[in-house]
Amino acid sequence: MIQLLNISLAFGGQQVLNGVTWTIKPGKRIGLIGPNGAGKTTLLRLIAGRHTPDEGEVAIGGGTTLGYLEQDVQETRGEITVLEDALRAFEDVLELQRQEEEITRALAGSDDHESDTYHKWLHQLEQVHAELVTREAHRIQARTEAVLSGLGFDPADFNLPPEVAKFLNK
Repeated sequence: MIQLLNISLAFGGQQVLNGVTWTIKPGKRIGLIGPNGAGKTTLLRLIAGRHTPDEGEVAIGGGTTLGYLEQDVQETRGEITVLEDALRAFEDVLELQRQEEEITRALAGSDDHESDTYHKWLHQLEQVHAELVTREAHRIQARTEAVLSGLGFDPADFNLPPEVAKFLNK
């Protein structure tokens, strides 16, 4: 569950949100509709932890997983695909996977299987692997693809840059 409790936020003296209270119950789908500048993106950034409210509290229940995909694709133009951009919501898991690969390479390159360093790497690998299992790392790509499909992206466009991908039959 996600709760916004009496949230207020201003930018440069301009009040964007004032006294917002809202609850998103588990399993519910929501949509934000409003004119440009109404605070929709700001609200989502607050929930994602990218902004801190001036007043109030954002409470996110245990077991709730958040992902946030920036709407502005200008800074990634041509460098990243729709799928890669969406997978950034799992940056912590992707970092663990990079660590796992790094440790595995170090272990494979070691000739001394009895050294303290080798055993330290084994212990680190065990810890990283356990965290990957806990976070269901093996499911993040399938889950991300399902979310993208649910948002209207054509699976054929997942590997295209965001500015090229077809979205909701433009």
